[in-house]
Amino acid sequence: MHITYSFPAMSDMVSTMNEIVQRDLQVHISELDIRINPDGDLSAPTSAREAVQRVRTRQVIEAFNALPSDKRFAVTCGEFGIRRAG
Repeated sequence: MHITYSFPAMSDMVSTMNEIVQRDLQVHISELDIRINPDGDLSAPTSAREAVQRVRTRQVIEAFNALPSDKRFAVTCGEFGIRRAG
């Protein structure tokens, strides 16, 4: 799931998860990647955008955990764009 810190709306994501469950399928969120600079307007991450990213991550996980347990398959996170020193 490649999303941004501001799109799509959480209500749309919850609605989509619920539609999947209504079809008697399991929800699998793979490669959860929440971009904080989708428009290229930052030259470096800001603490404000990182904070919004943390909130967004929490919201996605909470929405997933609110699903019936037999309809939750997995959530995996990608490491795209992570830079390590050294």
